[in-house]
Amino acid sequence: MAATSVHANAVKAQAMQPQHGQGVHDGIQYHFFAEDKFFSVRVIETKSLKHHSAWLFDGKAREVVNSTEPLQRLGGDRYNVKASRFHIATTDTGGSMGVLGDGGRTEFELKFTCPVSFNWTFPGGPAIHQAHIRAEISYGGRTLNAIGYSKRYWYHQDIGYWA
Repeated sequence: MAATSVHANAVKAQAMQPQHGQGVHDGIQYHFFAEDKFFSVRVIETKSLKHHSAWLFDGKAREVVNSTEPLQRLGGDRYNVKASRFHIATTDTGGSMGVLGDGGRTEFELKFTCPVSFNWTFPGGPAIHQAHIRAEISYGGRTLNAIGYSKRYWYHQDIGYWA
């Protein structure tokens, strides 16, 4: 079996998330840890599945959004999407996101900066990992300082399975 080459580049002080809809399978996820709380958002889009979700842990796990509503792409060449209860917008150095709960009230909003991005190229498509994300999360009437992580990947061709 031939060895597969994996190429990694670390880019300091640049988030560099291209706009949503890359390839035929595009996925992004963010995870943030603040005190004893955990916040997470995820977007997956394929030819047959369009899904975005958000959940949090504050003493117990709670799913805030689980939707197949199509996302609207906003703006230029950076990741910037919106649905009725969900949005993510990135810049070259960070971004923001917000999640509305039932009844349209804000569950959490956050602003983040991303000091390091690692980009890998592998058979099928690229992956972007962003570690050491720093965030301020507005939740429950408080502003929490958080650390986070993001993973983004897309495939240029259909894949037989994913999990």
